[in-house]
Amino acid sequence: MAGPDPAAEGALKRPQPNFFTVLARRDFRLLWVGQLVSQIGDAFYWLALLITVNDLTGSTKAMGVTSVIVTLPILLIGPVAGVFVDRWDRRRTMIVSDLLRAVLVLFCILVREAQEIWIYWVVGFAVSAVGAFALPARNAVIPLLVEEDELLPANALSQTTQTLALIVGSASAGFVIGALGARVAFVADSLSFLLSALTLWALRVPPVREAVAQGLQAVGRQFQEGIAFIAQSPTVLALLAVGTVFSLAIGAVNVLWIPFLDRYFGVGPEGIGIVDASQGIGMLLGGSVVGNLASHFPHSGLVSGGLLILGAVTVALALSPTFAYILVLNGVYGLALTPMLSGLYTLLQRAVPNVKLGRVNAVLGALMRLANVLSMAGAGWLGEVVSIRTIYIVCGGLTLLSGALGVRILREPAPVLGGEGGQGPRSSAPGA
Repeated sequence: MAGPDPAAEGALKRPQPNFFTVLARRDFRLLWVGQLVSQIGDAFYWLALLITVNDLTGSTKAMGVTSVIVTLPILLIGPVAGVFVDRWDRRRTMIVSDLLRAVLVLFCILVREAQEIWIYWVVGFAVSAVGAFALPARNAVIPLLVEEDELLPANALSQTTQTLALIVGSASAGFVIGALGARVAFVADSLSFLLSALTLWALRVPPVREAVAQGLQAVGRQFQEGIAFIAQSPTVLALLAVGTVFSLAIGAVNVLWIPFLDRYFGVGPEGIGIVDASQGIGMLLGGSVVGNLASHFPHSGLVSGGLLILGAVTVALALSPTFAYILVLNGVYGLALTPMLSGLYTLLQRAVPNVKLGRVNAVLGALMRLANVLSMAGAGWLGEVVSIRTIYIVCGGLTLLSGALGVRILREPAPVLGGEGGQGPRSSAPGA
């Protein structure tokens, strides 16, 4: 008769990981602080950009063009950026990206009239192009700073951080823009990137050892490896299918959000900040539940269930009779959004070796962005000829379809661990 397994007993005695577990890790904590600061600045930047374009042009087409231009670099540059992220020092990549964006966003203060809107487009493209390197670098660093069973709370905290930024950034940005103008918001974003770079400077990231060939041909081969891995992984293929359908919906929702609030409810900058903050509060609650209570929930269920709720809420938003309904429904939307995204990122990180995570993440993101760009471009045109409420109902139906597809095809992957992927922290225990 076999005796007790000490490793199994230790695993049973180990408390369920939560937000405090991952925040006790010094380097993850530094990454978290940098993300919080820069994303508060991003909330200022994005809200200022959209409000100014809407005020200067009053056109949903201009809103669509702006959103498409800002998204294009992730589609065009993202896949190749992911290859370089896997080859470069990821910490240095994030720092340089922050410093470049700190300079670039300041050019937005030059815009004073509708004829100068092209400056927003050039700057937006450049900022997004640099960000195409920063985002896969950050996503690939997270599994190196926490244990494998801490990935869900780590990703939930990352989403909750985005939520805190949304609450603080959007609510304060709306009032700041209304009182002081958009230029102050652009300066605030620049300062946030500088503070983020300073925080990341102290970060220690364990090395990921992989033999890396040199030259453009080697880069091309690594790019092909990323695509080949996606094609061979049932989990990643399922995430691609579900994410693409959702991207077709969310692109239109985002482009038409400010015109929707303006046309039907007469909401100005201050009101937009309050609406976005209501979603942020919902995301904060959703992130807290996932990070502290749902570490052993099926990740595929979080994704599929979250999408089904998001689809139903989008339809309800389209039919909202008053502004009060918008506030409540947007909070419910946020409540479902954080668990869905946390589950999605955790599935990806568990299914992909860390040495390939940058390029796989970037290729996957670019393919989803293609659907996002098509949705935004179509919404910008349709918003001039079709009721925005009707477009939102269609988007809600697409989101429900993505959730049903997730129920059908998403499954839990076997985790990819240290030897091949280099996952898990190489530093000392939590609190070090």
